[in-house]
Amino acid sequence: MATCKKCGAEMENGQTICSQCGEPIENSSESQPAVADSKENLENEAPAQALEEENTGAQHAQEAFPQRGQPSPKAKKIAIIAACCAVLLFICGFAAKTYFARDLKMMMMGNGKYMQALEKTCTEAITDRAVGSLDMVMNQLPAKKNATAEEFKGSMHIDLDNSFKGQIKQQLGGHDEILNKTLDYINSITMEGSSNVNNQQMQGNVSFNDKSGKLVSVNMFMDKDGKYLVQLPEISKTYLSMENMQTANPAFAVSKVDYDSNKLKASLRALTQPYVEAVQNGKITVQKNQSLKVEDITVNNAAKISVTLSAGQMNRIMKKTLEVLKKDDYLCTYLSENYNAFFPNEKIDKEKFKEMIDAFAQQLGSDTDEKAALTVSAYVLADDTQVARSYEISEASAKVTLNLAFQKKQFAANVLADGKECFSAKLLYNTADSGVMQVLIKDKDKVQDAGLKIDFANAKMEKFANRDILLGTFTLSLYDPKGTVQNAIQSSLERNEWAKNLSKSTIKLENSIKNDQLLSNCTFDLKGLASIKMSTQSKPKTSNAITMPAVKENEVLKMVSSGTGEGQEELQKKYAGDFMAYLSEQLGKDKDLADLLQQVGINKTMVDFYRAQLK
Repeated sequence: MATCKKCGAEMENGQTICSQCGEPIENSSESQPAVADSKENLENEAPAQALEEENTGAQHAQEAFPQRGQPSPKAKKIAIIAACCAVLLFICGFAAKTYFARDLKMMMMGNGKYMQALEKTCTEAITDRAVGSLDMVMNQLPAKKNATAEEFKGSMHIDLDNSFKGQIKQQLGGHDEILNKTLDYINSITMEGSSNVNNQQMQGNVSFNDKSGKLVSVNMFMDKDGKYLVQLPEISKTYLSMENMQTANPAFAVSKVDYDSNKLKASLRALTQPYVEAVQNGKITVQKNQSLKVEDITVNNAAKISVTLSAGQMNRIMKKTLEVLKKDDYLCTYLSENYNAFFPNEKIDKEKFKEMIDAFAQQLGSDTDEKAALTVSAYVLADDTQVARSYEISEASAKVTLNLAFQKKQFAANVLADGKECFSAKLLYNTADSGVMQVLIKDKDKVQDAGLKIDFANAKMEKFANRDILLGTFTLSLYDPKGTVQNAIQSSLERNEWAKNLSKSTIKLENSIKNDQLLSNCTFDLKGLASIKMSTQSKPKTSNAITMPAVKENEVLKMVSSGTGEGQEELQKKYAGDFMAYLSEQLGKDKDLADLLQQVGINKTMVDFYRAQLK
């Protein structure tokens, strides 16, 4: 206990002012006993030691659990090892996919199962594409679900080749004005009209005009049964009939066919199963490092995996396929109900169709014939990409081979008969929407070949007036590398000068859509003869219900049946008189037409004379 230096009063520990005299105590701690100092030192050392231990623990924790952004050397090693493993796995996977995917699959599956898997994939792709193509075609036909209507304007322009024009002038005795007036008049004619397709019926109207006004118009109708009615109202109120046009216009008949795409696809896939299942039982051969050239496509370093099926196996496959077809209620119903769309004069029910299947199955050959009948080959690259196929049909007298090659957007095919090429086709893209399509027919015994070639650019499909339109530029030409067609033309035309380049003629079609209008140009470039260009502008309109004209059978002039039947002779005579009356009226008011016909000796007086003879 401390004491005050001034008055001697006792002080409490830690007291800084004397309670008796008020004297400040300057350093009370110095007067404390040593024991107190020792105790105070211990109390001061304890927090320092605890702080040091805490820092040491934190350092160990930091070593064990490093802070974010400060990985430990051990963690770095683990990350490096993991990254190396990932890179190694990627390299191995890439190498396996690129160089060993095919061989690994064949080793794991076996050659038979591998070929079976290839054929399953191929047949499914073919059936799916077939149904997709059918859908695309059906969408263009006048079907119930695709009502479409539009109105259009058009014109035509003809330019004669100078050499051909010179020959015509010689035949006209130097009367150039006849030729010039004829061309001027034809080039002045324009047309406008509309079309409407609704509920499997069609209605159309086209009017032709010259500088003086309307020349003539044509009204056209077609009903669901394919019956045409045509009327030229300026000439006669009588309708011309082309009956039973279901055979002449199968588009309307086929457009009546209705089907479910998914069900049809499933049924067609089922029909391929007997073949796919039989593949693994065929004779399988594998040839490495094989090549195949089809037109412009060459396949190199491919494995040719083939399956050969005997005639007996093919007969068994066909019989099983027919059994699958017979049990497929949807497909039998679909084919029987729409049989008359493909064969207009015949109608059958589902039971009759099944009887036809049984009759066909009985005509198939023996199941025990072991002669090779079909060999299917797939050309597969090391990365398991199929790039070509080959189908070889063997018969006693001949061997026919179909080769198909496909790489990205390139496709080529050819047909060989006894090793000699007789047909080829190719579709090659130069860019995403431009390329060439070519079909060539060859004479395997003679050095002759000819075909068709289509160059296309900016090709794409777009919707217009509720239908798909192919846009772009398409140029159709003869492919005549050895002059086969040209020699035939010149021989038949007695070596006329204007015919020497006729085989180089082209047809060019240009379609585009601008401001909701379809612009179409079709140019016939007949080399040495003439250039004919037809242009149309179309725009969509609302499709309305169509009402067929109510006309009696005896009031219709029949065209297909050559005018036979009750009252047809009178109708023919009346129609001829109506035409003469129309022509006489036109010659009286249309100066351009009158001047043109006058050049060839036809005038109003002559027309009126023949008109009187018909009364």
